[in-house]
Amino acid sequence: MPAINCPVCFLTDKNGNILNPYKADAIKYVEVSCRKICPQEQAKLPSGKLVNLYKVTVYIKGYISVFIDNHNFSGPIQFSKIEHLYLYAPPGSTVKFTVKNFSCCAVPVNTEYDIEEMEFKLIVNIDTVVRVLTQIDITVRNPNSLINSGEHEICPDTDEICISVYKVLDHKCFKSKIIINYKKSKKRLLKANVYQYNALSEKDKKTYTSDDELKKYGDKGILNPDDVSYLNLYINGVLQPQVVYKVEENELTLETEDAPIPGAPIIITFITFTDENGEILDAEIYQYNTVSDGIKNKYTNDDEIQMYGDKGILDPSNTSFFNVFINGVLQPKTNYFLKEGLLELKTTDIPQEGVPITVQFVTIKSKDNKVLKADVFQYNAYAQDKKVYTNNDEIISYGNNGIPDPTQTSYQSLYINGVIQPNVNYTVQPGVLTLKTEDIPLKDSPIILQSVCVYL
Repeated sequence: MPAINCPVCFLTDKNGNILNPYKADAIKYVEVSCRKICPQEQAKLPSGKLVNLYKVTVYIKGYISVFIDNHNFSGPIQFSKIEHLYLYAPPGSTVKFTVKNFSCCAVPVNTEYDIEEMEFKLIVNIDTVVRVLTQIDITVRNPNSLINSGEHEICPDTDEICISVYKVLDHKCFKSKIIINYKKSKKRLLKANVYQYNALSEKDKKTYTSDDELKKYGDKGILNPDDVSYLNLYINGVLQPQVVYKVEENELTLETEDAPIPGAPIIITFITFTDENGEILDAEIYQYNTVSDGIKNKYTNDDEIQMYGDKGILDPSNTSFFNVFINGVLQPKTNYFLKEGLLELKTTDIPQEGVPITVQFVTIKSKDNKVLKADVFQYNAYAQDKKVYTNNDEIISYGNNGIPDPTQTSYQSLYINGVIQPNVNYTVQPGVLTLKTEDIPLKDSPIILQSVCVYL
């Protein structure tokens, strides 16, 4: 094969334009949690005073690109890292970050393949100087206190003036090393347009319209099902079988015998995929529904509740992706084994008798009727007394992929205690999930971030 010129790695913006790493804001530094005083971490000031340090958590992010023959080979690749620092940073002080040294190296992992199929290990090293500043007022002599007029000196109103300056309370240099494994994909990631309708149930009410929408979460109302790829209905956190409701533009009709209990959240998620021509792609949704008997851990087609469907457990290889819900909670893949005709639970505990078990199969097709495959990642954590969650909070027994870059996914869904959340309630950055709700979740509630990547 022809020789490959040496790949070069540069810091870039999100559009792939090369940046000077030492220019302000070329690399972003953001404090992502409240500073917490740490009595066990102390330092002595120049004055000799012993003070407690504060734990400062900073989120570092930027973009790099691999160039070959002066061509941007990779496009922008986002990097990020969370650093925990112990500084004397009392309330009211400002923490300022400055890049001292930056380097980026692209190392080919295997040079035997064609250049378009090569893998690279990208190594980013950043040396950062952090300074803790506080603004103070000092009094100095007025430089114009004695003005010589040629004949005599004129005294202004005061001999002293007050000026504001920054005092450095603490400073240190820290190193950050980030390693990214990169392989250029020939597959094209499809981005989804997701909208979520939210309402609260009312006593004996079975019909809900766009006027019932909770406007603080959105104001588009109930979309036309013909204008989306597929939709999901959740009532009180539980995914509903398609046969128990009907959705039309601006109207949801529940066809169950009983109405939901008053105050239960009613949520419709509308997911829309389009091809390169802007045409909406169709999706087929099928749900296998059963209930736990409190004894067994294996369920087959014979256990399906026939009033909701009779296709049984589909062959997962013929679908784009699938989800398993137990008692309304999305399950990590380590908790079960799925194949055509069989769902086997691998958890130590068996679900209680009567608990609903649902397997949802999603099959998205291109215009030439080809099934589009998807990768699905699930980040799992338990709620603590905080609103910011990072890769360090992940329950490793369920997975270790961390929190993916949302720009590299088709869409993401957040479930807290089994209830899917409106996107105004949270933000996602690589490695960081931030809750924007006024209240924090109940301690130990499951926090699940699902990332779906559909490829054309």
